[in-house]
Amino acid sequence: MSKVNPPTPQMEAPSVAVRRAGQFMELHWQFHTGESVETTRQRLQEYFRRLGYETVSADPSRLVMKRGSLWRAMFLYAPRQLAAELRIALNPAPNGTEVALNLQLNRTGHTIYEIERLLLIQELTESARYVAGESVDFIRMDYLNRETRVRYFVALLLAGAIAFFLTIPVFLFVRPILAGWGIESPWRGAILGGIIGAIFGGLAWLFLKLMLKPQKF
Repeated sequence: MSKVNPPTPQMEAPSVAVRRAGQFMELHWQFHTGESVETTRQRLQEYFRRLGYETVSADPSRLVMKRGSLWRAMFLYAPRQLAAELRIALNPAPNGTEVALNLQLNRTGHTIYEIERLLLIQELTESARYVAGESVDFIRMDYLNRETRVRYFVALLLAGAIAFFLTIPVFLFVRPILAGWGIESPWRGAILGGIIGAIFGGLAWLFLKLMLKPQKF
């Protein structure tokens, strides 16, 4: 049986702007649709609700929606748990509507990984297809959201397992050295714990970098 490779996010369109603003990361996307302002607003609201957003405010020419929180981003790791605010401006235009989307992510205590960035961009750009009545692969995007979380926890489990096995040699070789220097408990235990913690942190960073490819913003 041939091996099926997991799907990867589509590369972003050139007109998607991504920039950092303090602790925030902002993504901007614009498109034109032949639909009316009202139809566009309804379809965009429906589309982003399917992606987990909740409407904060809505009027004929503007939508504000939110998803995730800082708390969820720390404990339920996945792109769609990031604290995000989406502002949508709708302006009448010849033969349709001009749409401007501004997605703001709160990066406090969180590294934005490449796979997350590409998925978030894909969610924005696919909105134009949904408004136009074209097919959008929600299952694929849902898979990418789950895959990011799985990779994150696998990286931590690998780091934890290796750090656990390194605990024995650390205690066997470092503990006598500390005792020879006259360092007694509780300082000796604190130093040993710090060494193990540093090993775990370094391994976690390495595995996360390999599996998720942090994007510098």
